[in-house]
Amino acid sequence: MQKRVTVLGGGAAGLVASIFAAKKGCKVTLLERMNEVGKKILMSGGTRCNIMPVNIDIEGDYFSSGQHGIRFTKHILQSWNIEKCYEFFTKEVGLELEIEHETNKYFPKSNSAKEVRDKLLKHCIDLGVDVRCNSFVTDLEKSGDLWICKGKGLNVASSSVIVSTGGLSFPLIGTDGSGHKMVQKIGHEIIKPFPALVPLKGPHPSDTRLPGISLPVSLKCIIPETSKTTKKVISSNRSGFLFTHHGFSGPSLLDLSHYAVLAIENNDVHKPELIVNWGDISVDEWREYLLGNSKELVVTRVKQYLPEKLAVALCTECGLLDVQISNLPNAKKALLISVLTSYSLKYTGHDGFKKAEVTGGG
Repeated sequence: MQKRVTVLGGGAAGLVASIFAAKKGCKVTLLERMNEVGKKILMSGGTRCNIMPVNIDIEGDYFSSGQHGIRFTKHILQSWNIEKCYEFFTKEVGLELEIEHETNKYFPKSNSAKEVRDKLLKHCIDLGVDVRCNSFVTDLEKSGDLWICKGKGLNVASSSVIVSTGGLSFPLIGTDGSGHKMVQKIGHEIIKPFPALVPLKGPHPSDTRLPGISLPVSLKCIIPETSKTTKKVISSNRSGFLFTHHGFSGPSLLDLSHYAVLAIENNDVHKPELIVNWGDISVDEWREYLLGNSKELVVTRVKQYLPEKLAVALCTECGLLDVQISNLPNAKKALLISVLTSYSLKYTGHDGFKKAEVTGGG
């Protein structure tokens, strides 16, 4: 007798799970609460859809509050590694991929997230998956050997259920955490979800308003030593940084924001420190730039290498707005170079699940 499998959620995970279950000979029903599948796929990578990384460093690329998560990830990648994943998308799904070297990720050659979604959906349908949209499952019950998926006008029975309903980020596309509640009700443990890849709130340098200013930076997170952990320094792999109306964003900041979020949510006394090198310019380079007996103002020299408003804000913070290079004391020069290369970003909060790209925990 053909085994019946129900997949809850038609995002990337649900579509791929449906494909693999169908390939194993199962009769698969995919239930999606929205009016179409793969809405988050359509948004990903700026609507270009970053498919997968070129290579993986598990310790560096994956965050887990404990070693169990890292071990679990290693097991997954041993059974379905990068090479197998690439083969799946290119040979089976039929996508042409190319590498974006700046991010070291594969994107579809078409730069179309819609093509990715449509080809995954077509592959599901070609394998006989019964795809049902506007099908919101609100309860999951066990009845004998079967699982019953219930919702308004919905009653689907199967021997196995795959729950891929997403986290809490982007709730407007249907990811509101309802899947967490369902599986918790039947006995699964849920690690408290938190926003990740999320902008942070906080004052800009010298309390100057700098929204819209962007620049390349080098950003690192210093996690303080505790009774349970040693001090760690983690660097962002990306360089883009953006000042927002209420704080900070950009790829470099998003990569490390979850460390700050967890500290905020846990009310930690000693929070991680986010250290910015504005413009990714070295200490030695700044020393050279600030040499000489020129009557040029320090801020004018700094403006040559950083956005004008940011340069003014940083020099103001150091009390150097009207100081000439020729009159720059060594102590003040050292302070300025420290602010330019090792600025401690002050953060007070985060933008929550509405702006988070992914969900931690779950």
